Amino acid sequence: MKYTHPIRHAFIVENAAAESMAPLLEKRSVAMLPFAGKPLIQFWCEHLSLIGVTHLKIFVRRYPEQVRTFVGEGERWGLSIDVITLPESLDSKESFRFVMPAIQEQSFIVSLDRFPAADLAAWLESETVIQIVENDMALESIADLSVVNEMMIRDIVDGKTVSKPGKRRLMTRKIASPRDFWQINMDVINADIPDPLPLGFEVESGLHLEVGVQIKPGFEFKSACRLGRHSLINSNVSLGSSVVIGADTIIDGESSINESVIFDHTYIGSHSELNRVIVDGPMIYHVDLEQATWIDDASIIGSTKIKPRRVSYSQRLAAILLLSVLVWPIVIFYLGRHIVNKTAIVENKLYLPAGRNLNGEVNFTELPVLSLDIEHVGWRKATWLVHVVKGDLALVGTSAQQSKTIIYPHWAVDHIWEMPGVINLEDFNSGSVNTTESHFVSDAFYLATCGVKTNLKMIFKWITVLFTFNRKQSDQIKLKGA
Repeated sequence: MKYTHPIRHAFIVENAAAESMAPLLEKRSVAMLPFAGKPLIQFWCEHLSLIGVTHLKIFVRRYPEQVRTFVGEGERWGLSIDVITLPESLDSKESFRFVMPAIQEQSFIVSLDRFPAADLAAWLESETVIQIVENDMALESIADLSVVNEMMIRDIVDGKTVSKPGKRRLMTRKIASPRDFWQINMDVINADIPDPLPLGFEVESGLHLEVGVQIKPGFEFKSACRLGRHSLINSNVSLGSSVVIGADTIIDGESSINESVIFDHTYIGSHSELNRVIVDGPMIYHVDLEQATWIDDASIIGSTKIKPRRVSYSQRLAAILLLSVLVWPIVIFYLGRHIVNKTAIVENKLYLPAGRNLNGEVNFTELPVLSLDIEHVGWRKATWLVHVVKGDLALVGTSAQQSKTIIYPHWAVDHIWEMPGVINLEDFNSGSVNTTESHFVSDAFYLATCGVKTNLKMIFKWITVLFTFNRKQSDQIKLKGA
């Protein structure tokens, strides 16, 4: 039995990811997991376009904007693509209920945690049988790529036993663990899984390069290896069999890598020996041990995108200028409090994020600071400018935490590499609830928009607030844990 007419619509739905996948999904959607240099969603777009699908809807839980930015409107594959955000709180059945109204005719549907492991055109041509699927297995059966209609999805969501067309041959491989991810990468680069449109070009048998790759003398490799665009392979590097190196990655000299996947924007230090691992910036996943480790030493491994944690000389100079203006009001405040026997200065402890330990937990460094004993947050933190001059704090940056028990949400993991500042957006939030989440939201917005103009505007506004003694405005910028 074959399908009697072309199927033009497809739906890819992101179910809740397995907990074991967390180390690979901190900074990306499942759709953007790289396989042989290409995101997972690109493989699906290529396969679907080759068999005549014209409309694709992608339902994503995490980082939907990341997926939208990559796929655009689908024109490069001849597709019309919509990326739709799924509420993270939905379970698998509720996700399909959410998707159901969009299914108006016979369509492909597949879970986002499946990899296309066969030629889709040949799969369609293979024998089709009618399967009776008990409802508790129905969601799993359609996740492996199925042809469905609106009535079938409704029966599944309503808890009914369904009859569905199915194939004796499976089309997909499930990505339930980092080991599955690693194995699929190995199979793709060794041509055990077909790649519809391989990236780059084969310069020698078994060595595929993309544009901009630099290879220094002494390079050795075994089949099969793929090097991403603008990657740098330093002197005397040896790549064993089955190695995938991502874009904008640096492999320093005298290193040896075998049967491993290196993500984009990763730095591997000199004399490293890596075997059967997944490396994503400072995270190493050991495939045989099924364990993730974080290395907080940029000379060993790290990310080429992480900025160095240092305070620039321009910020230090600006802090000195601000202190020269503010020192007299601070002295007057101190003397006035001393005359009436009231506390003028209090000691606080700030906890600054300092990367991760081996288990991935955030490390903190403790920084004692002296603060003015005043409600106005601007004046309270004015004395912290001394620590900008010392290089302990940035002038403008993220919020400095007053607890080392802070749990960073998955969408704020980049914050642990940022330098907290004396001035931050949380200072200016009017009516903001005093919660940890409000700090992270403000910090995330700052990191997404920061630049010279933004920093100058925040410094100017902070100075204006310092010399605005209106009670209402003072209430708007009460200290909120920073």
